[in-house]
Amino acid sequence: MRENPFRFGEAIRGEYFANRKEEIRRLSLDLYSGQNVILYSPRRYGKTSLVLEVLDRLRKKDCLCVYIDLFPVSSKMKFARIVASALAKGTSRKVEEIGRVIREFLPSLIPKITFKGSKGWPDFDLEFGERKMDIDKLLSDLYDAPERIAKKRNKRVVVAFDEFQEIFNINGEEIEKEMRSKIQHHQDVAYVFLGSKRHMIERIFNDQSRPFYKIGKFFPLEKIPRDDFVKFIVKRFKHTGFSIPSNMAERIVEITDSHPYYTQILCYEVWNECLKGGRISETLVDKGLEGVLLDHSYAFTSLWDSLPSKQKNLLIALVFEENPSLHSQFLIEKYDLGSPATVSKSLKTLEIKGILERESHKPVFSDFFFKEWVRRRIG
Repeated sequence: MRENPFRFGEAIRGEYFANRKEEIRRLSLDLYSGQNVILYSPRRYGKTSLVLEVLDRLRKKDCLCVYIDLFPVSSKMKFARIVASALAKGTSRKVEEIGRVIREFLPSLIPKITFKGSKGWPDFDLEFGERKMDIDKLLSDLYDAPERIAKKRNKRVVVAFDEFQEIFNINGEEIEKEMRSKIQHHQDVAYVFLGSKRHMIERIFNDQSRPFYKIGKFFPLEKIPRDDFVKFIVKRFKHTGFSIPSNMAERIVEITDSHPYYTQILCYEVWNECLKGGRISETLVDKGLEGVLLDHSYAFTSLWDSLPSKQKNLLIALVFEENPSLHSQFLIEKYDLGSPATVSKSLKTLEIKGILERESHKPVFSDFFFKEWVRRRIG
C-alpha cells in the first residue's frame, strides 16, 4: 500500500516540508550571525516547521540549538520546567550529558528522566531539589544559562521560543523585563521568538513601553510562492507514481490561495481520490475539496451555531462581498450588521476567537475551509 505523500496537523519535516528555500537561507544566516529574530505569521503558515528545519541545519554547523514550545505554559513553575528541560536536551549530544548539564548550570534541579519513544532519546520532567528555592531566582539562572553554556562550550547557541505570546498567561511583562535584562548582554546566543496571535505579538514587540521593543529583527513569514508550491505538489504526486498536470496543481493552489496548511490538506484528499482511479482532473480536485468539507462539517456546524447573529452576518458579508467596506451604511443595511460600533465589536471578537485575522490590514478568514463551508451553506 502506498503512503500519502502529504502531511498536515503536525510539524512538517524533511521531504514533506514544502519549499521555503529563501526563508531557510535568510533565517539560518541571521541566527548563525547572532541576530535575534521575531518570526510572525498567521496560524498554520508553517513557522514551527521552518524553525525546526533551520535548527537542524544549524546543528550541522556545530551550533547548539534549543527549541522551547511555550503553548502548555500555565504557571511560572511550568514555564521554568519547560525551559530547563529544553535547555538540557538541546545542549546535550548524548543522553548521559543531560545530567551533567543540569548539575553544572542548574544545580538546584533534580531531573526525573523517563525514556519514551523508539529512538531512546529521553523525555523528562524536572523537579526542585530538597532545599527550597525562589522561583524567580531559578528563572534568573535559566535566562543566563544559554550564554554560560555558549561560553563554556565555545559554540553558538540558538534558542527558539515557540508561541511566545503564551507568557501573557503568567504575568508576561514581568517575565519580559527579567529576560530582557539578561539576554541583551548575551553575545554568543541568538534568539528567535515565534508567534501567531497578532494583537499579542504587536503588544510585546511593537509597543515602545514594553521591554521587548526592538529586541530583534522582524521576519514576517509570507505564503509560499505559487510557482514553488506547484512544483512541490507535482513532485510529491510523482514520488508515489501519480502524474498530476501542472494546471491541476495550479488549480489546487488557486483554491487554497497558496496557504501552506490548507494546501497540504487538499492535496492529501486529492491524492486519496487518486487511489480510486481515474485521471486527475478538475472534477477529482473538487471531490477532494468536498471530502475536506465533509470531514470538518461537524466542527464547522458547532462553531457556526455558537456565534451571535451579527457575527454570522458579518462573516457572510466577508464571503460574498469583494473588498467590502464593512462600516458603510449600504453593507450594514444589506447584511443587518447593526451599526458601525457593532461592526467594530464583531470584528474584534471574531479576531480574538481566531475566526478572523488581519492580512494587509484587512479582515480575512483564518480557516479557508470554514469560509468555503459558509459559502456553500448560505449560497
